Amino acid sequence: MNEQKKIMIIEDDVATASLFVTILCRSDWNAFVVYSGEQALKEIDAYNPQVIILDLLLPGMSGFDVLKKLRNEKQYKNPIVVLSNLSSDSGKELCFSNGATEYFVKGSLGIKDIVTVFERYK
Repeated sequence: MNEQKKIMIIEDDVATASLFVTILCRSDWNAFVVYSGEQALKEIDAYNPQVIILDLLLPGMSGFDVLKKLRNEKQYKNPIVVLSNLSSDSGKELCFSNGATEYFVKGSLGIKDIVTVFERYK
């Protein structure tokens, strides 16, 4: 029997986080939600996820800052997939230059798309 892969969802919107958890758990992920960047940085070592879903618009520390800290200070090497409502090219470029693996605009992905994106990280 395969061990479930762990995925950390960094998302401050409870409804969006719940939707991601439901979708991903149906696809055999062990999903864990944190609602702020600060909480993510505290929990990352203990949880050790294989993949992170990162929103950019978070209370307190922005997702851009979380991404930088995960890659530089925490030396997190696994995929970080940005799912945000921000669609600007400059925001995407900043994410990729700071180590994002992929970048998607939330409204552009359906449920099947989300499953497809994360299946490749199992």
